[in-house]
Amino acid sequence: MENYFQLNDEQLAYLSVERDDEALNMLTERYMNVAKYIASSFSSDNEEISDLVQEGMVGFLGAVYSYEKGGEAAFNTYASHCIRNRIISAIRATNTKRHIPEDMIVSLESQINSGALVLTPEESLLSDENAEYITSVIKSELTDREREIFMLYLAGASYCDIAKKTETTVKSVDSALQRARKKLKKRLQSEV
Repeated sequence: MENYFQLNDEQLAYLSVERDDEALNMLTERYMNVAKYIASSFSSDNEEISDLVQEGMVGFLGAVYSYEKGGEAAFNTYASHCIRNRIISAIRATNTKRHIPEDMIVSLESQINSGALVLTPEESLLSDENAEYITSVIKSELTDREREIFMLYLAGASYCDIAKKTETTVKSVDSALQRARKKLKKRLQSEV
């Protein structure tokens, strides 16, 4: 482990991508304080800072796996931007969420266990028609590449997994998903 202390961040990032857990641990330790510093600039509440640090570390991991060696920016600059952007995105998402009263939230699991989620034949037909409609909108609005990435995302694949499967970068995956969301949102809003 001592030799990891002598490696710079770019070298540790490269080793991390090659599945070297010790290198990733070392790099994570180095950037935990960066995430804490950035998170603390957005909030003074310790609990909220903790949540923001977690979001920042997700951004950090994205930076590790999407960093291009020999790119224009040094790894520390790139990682800091990814951490900051992820924290800002989390704050925006939190601020734009609709506030639903707690007593109106019902767990899906409780609905399934109670049998309340059984659909009538009419509801089942409408559900099938809605699924067909959404599928047709996806096919008509998205390019083949966007559709492929969007469907992988809907299936639960991570950005890194999608990038590997589509032989592209995490940044390209993110851009394609943003475009897909905008196109679908615009189409669905125009029909309301």
